[in-house]
Amino acid sequence: MLNKNIEQILIKSVRNNPGKLRDIRQQNEAMCKIAVSQNWRMLQHVHNQTKEICLTALRNNIRALSLIHSQGTMDALSWKAIELDPEAIIYIRQPTYTQFNHATLRGGIVYCHQKKTNLNTDSLEKLMLTEPMRLRFVIEQTERMCVNAVHTNYKALMYVQKQTPCVIMAAIDNSIRALPLVRNQTENAIAHALAKDWRALRYVRHQTEAMVHSCVSRDINAIKFVDMRVVKNTDLLKFIKSAIVTPPL
Repeated sequence: MLNKNIEQILIKSVRNNPGKLRDIRQQNEAMCKIAVSQNWRMLQHVHNQTKEICLTALRNNIRALSLIHSQGTMDALSWKAIELDPEAIIYIRQPTYTQFNHATLRGGIVYCHQKKTNLNTDSLEKLMLTEPMRLRFVIEQTERMCVNAVHTNYKALMYVQKQTPCVIMAAIDNSIRALPLVRNQTENAIAHALAKDWRALRYVRHQTEAMVHSCVSRDINAIKFVDMRVVKNTDLLKFIKSAIVTPPL
C-alpha cells in the first residue's frame, strides 16, 4: 500500500503529466484512471488493467480497445465500446457476426481491405511494408503480414490480432518501446528487449530481481527504472540505495 502523502503526490504528478504513469511502479486505480482519461495511450503502461480503467480509456478514445491486454476484458467491454462508437468494431480482435452486423446497422464504416480493395494476401503483405498502420483494417491477418507491419512501425503491434513470438520479436527488434504493447510479456520477450537495451526495464510490467541485477550491472542509470519491491538481495539493495543517494552523472 502507498503512503497517503506519497499517493497524493503521485496522483498530482499524473494529473499534471499523464506520461509520468509509465515510470510509477506502485500504481493504483485512481492514478491510472486519471492518466487514461487525459491520454488513452497511457493504457499500455497500466500494469493492472481493470475493467474500470479500460472503460475510462475507451470513453476518451475508442482506439484504446487495441491496447487492452486481456482478451477476457476486451470481450467484456466490446459491446459497450460499440455502443460508444460503432467504429470500435475495427479494434475488436475477435468480433462476432452479431457485433459486426450491429456496428454496421448503427452507421459504422466497417473496413476490410480484403473486400474493399480486392487485394490478395500477397499484396496485403507487401502493403504492410509501406503502410503498416493499415493493419487495423485487415480482418484476416497472416503472421507475415504482421511481421512486415511491425518491422516498419512497431506501433502496429497494437493492431495485431495474434501476437506470436515471431511478431513480438520483430516489433522489439524495431524498438524496445514495443514492449508495453506486448499483451503477454513472456520471459523470452523481456529477455530479448533487455538484451537489446537495458532501458527496456522501464517497460517491464513485472520485474524480477535477476533482470534488475543484470540491468544495473550493465548501467547504473538503470536504477531509475527499478521496482524496489522485487529487490531482496542485501548486497544489491545496498548498492542501489547508495547509488540513489549519490546519483550517477
